[in-house]
Amino acid sequence: MNINKFMIVPTAIFAALLIIYPAEALFAARQGLNIWWEIVFPSMLPFFIAAELLLSLGAAHRAGKLLGPLMRPLFHLPGISAFVIIVSLLAGNPLSAKITSELRMQKLLTKSEAEKLIAIASFASPLFLFGAVAIGFFKEQRIGFVLAGAHYISALIVSLLIRFYPAKSSEKLTTPNKLVPLPKECLSFGALLGNAVQSAVHTLLIVGGFIIFFAVLTHLIDHSDFDQWFLKCLEPLLLLIGISPNFIHTLLIGSMEMTFGAQLASTSLLSLPLKLCATSFVIGFSGLSIHAQVASFLRKTDLSYRPYLSARILHGSIAALLTPIVFKLLVPALQDKSLATWTSSANAATFPTMLFALKCLSLGLLLFYGLERLTRLHKV
Repeated sequence: MNINKFMIVPTAIFAALLIIYPAEALFAARQGLNIWWEIVFPSMLPFFIAAELLLSLGAAHRAGKLLGPLMRPLFHLPGISAFVIIVSLLAGNPLSAKITSELRMQKLLTKSEAEKLIAIASFASPLFLFGAVAIGFFKEQRIGFVLAGAHYISALIVSLLIRFYPAKSSEKLTTPNKLVPLPKECLSFGALLGNAVQSAVHTLLIVGGFIIFFAVLTHLIDHSDFDQWFLKCLEPLLLLIGISPNFIHTLLIGSMEMTFGAQLASTSLLSLPLKLCATSFVIGFSGLSIHAQVASFLRKTDLSYRPYLSARILHGSIAALLTPIVFKLLVPALQDKSLATWTSSANAATFPTMLFALKCLSLGLLLFYGLERLTRLHKV
C-alpha cells in the first residue's frame, strides 16, 4: 500500500486553508523567508561551503584514519563517519544527511552504516542552542547549558542504542583511497571552491523552501484553531494521565518546525521546567521541516528514512526526561542574583517535572513503537 495516498486529504486541507486565510499565509511565508534569509542562510552558508570543500579535498578519509579506532568500538561505524559527526556537531541539521547521502552514493558506506550514521549524526548546533534559543527566546544565556546538556547527553544515549542496528557486511564498498572522484582530483582549488559554493547555495535554497512551507503550515494550523479542536478531543485522556493540554499544544506546533516550536515554548503559559522540557523535546525531535529536508536528501539513495524518524522520537523523549535532572545538577553552578527568581521556582517543581517528563518518555516510546510498526508496514 502506498503511504502517499494518505497524504491526499491533508494536502487538500492545506490548500483549502491557503484559500480561506490568504493574508495569514502571506504573513507566515514572509516570516519564514525572513528567518531563512536573516538567520539560516548567512549562518549556514560558510559551513556548507567548508564541508563541501573538505569532502572534495579528502578530509573525510583523513578524519577516518585518525578516528577510526574510536568509531568502531563505540558506534560500530567506519572511521569515515567521524567526519560527518564532527560537521553535524558544529553546523547542526541537516548537513549531516547531505554528506552521508553523498558518501553512500560513492559506496563508501554500506546501506546499514549510512542509515545508522544519519540517525546518530543529528544535532542542534551550539549557535542555535545558545544564540537563538537561550538568548533570543528565553533571554538567559545560561539556560543554554541546561538545554545543551540534555540534548548532547540524550544524543549519546541514542547513539549507543543505535550501535546495535543490524549491519550487512556482504556489500562491496569503494576503497578508501578513492574517496575523491578522479575528475575532482584534477580540478584547481578555485574550481573546487566554485563547485562548493554552487552546491551549498542550491542546498540552502531547498532548505529555504522547506522552512517557508512549514512556517505557513504551522501558522495556518495555529490560526485555524485546528490544534485546539484536536486537543479538545484528547482532553479526557490528557486529564486522566495528568499531562497539560498546553504542553501537548507546544509539542504539536513544535513538531512542525523546530525554531517556531522553541519560540512558542519560551512564551507559553507553562512553568519554566515544563517550558524547558518541551523545548528539549522539540530540539531533539528536530521538527518535520528538518525531517522533510533529510528525506529530500535520501530520495537519491537507497537509504530508509525509518531509522532517522525512530531515533529522533527517542532523542526528543530522552532529552525531555533528562532536562530537569540536568537543571538540578547545574543549579549550584548557575545560580546568582539574576537567576534567583526562576531557579527557586524551578527547583520547587523539579521532582514533579521529572515525573511528568517520565510520562512523556513513556508516550514517546509508545509513539516510537507505533511508527516503527507503521513504517515497516508501508516500507517507508
